[in-house]
Amino acid sequence: LEAIREQYEREFPEELALEASQAQAKRRRKARDKDKDGEEPASPEAEHTAVEDASPRELSRCSVVRVCDSRADYMRYGGPAGSAGDWGSATEELVIYDDQATGGRRNTWATLNHEAFHQFIYYFFANLSPSTWYNEGNADFYSGYKLNSRRHYELGRFDWRNSTIKAEIREDKNVPLESLIAATKAQYYARA
Repeated sequence: LEAIREQYEREFPEELALEASQAQAKRRRKARDKDKDGEEPASPEAEHTAVEDASPRELSRCSVVRVCDSRADYMRYGGPAGSAGDWGSATEELVIYDDQATGGRRNTWATLNHEAFHQFIYYFFANLSPSTWYNEGNADFYSGYKLNSRRHYELGRFDWRNSTIKAEIREDKNVPLESLIAATKAQYYARA
């Protein structure tokens, strides 16, 4: 988990996360001030909390990571149907299962890389999940990274998704990029 986090941090430097956090705080203050009829807006200092001082990098390291022994245990714990892992911003918990029985540890690592990206980017964007296509696309990209013998990740293909996409293109069932980007979250997951 820490090795893949190093990869995320190279691609998404903390300085950009702090800018995103500050912009989000400004938008929230502006929305609150707009909702107050005739009241004097509160100063940014008056609304400042200790959490706002924490760096997004540190916040992304704070959630629980639960590894279930099997898919059955994962499903009993509440894993969403059809998934191999889940990051929940409401619970701040990343849950996966050890996939030795069916797909092997490669699947476990790919799922960890994928779900950990959701966790990382949520905090990176100041406790806000980005658009589904962006979130899932990047998470699948990081699923392809392979851990080498030096405990560092190297870019690779996410074999399972790669073969799925090739088959969809061959069968002319692929969804055009414009449709993916314009889809709502519900539309996107209706045909994940």
